[in-house]
Amino acid sequence: MEPSIVKEFLKTCLPGYHREIEDLFSPTHARKQTAKAILLFLSGKKRKVFKNTMNCVIDMYRSKEIPTCDSAMAEENGLFENTEMLLDDIDSSIINDTFEKIGDVPFDIVQKCSPGSGRKRKERAKTFYDFVNLNKEHLQIFKNILQSNAD
Repeated sequence: MEPSIVKEFLKTCLPGYHREIEDLFSPTHARKQTAKAILLFLSGKKRKVFKNTMNCVIDMYRSKEIPTCDSAMAEENGLFENTEMLLDDIDSSIINDTFEKIGDVPFDIVQKCSPGSGRKRKERAKTFYDFVNLNKEHLQIFKNILQSNAD
């Protein structure tokens, strides 16, 4: 399987880890070294994240197509029962308030979630939701902001 395809897939699946994923794909590494580095990286993640991501990679290998990747953390955290309804409720102010409280958000994530990105609102909301789902503290900040906006 072409490493660049796996790299882009992992970046889509785990949007908060772009730097770490880039480091896995060193041009000086052979494919076998890169594969071992990916497994080591993923094995450090929570069990369900590892399992879901690996299943997606296997499916991608079998189908030769890049599957869409729902956040593996979203399933594990289970804080929100209906993700589709939640995505409809996420607007720019919620995104901005959450990012402000989090503080150190990767530039590419901020850019992808910005109204000026040229992306549809729901796509921006999905990118945002996938990002906050990668970290329980971020998820809790988001949940608190949602609750304060509902009051």
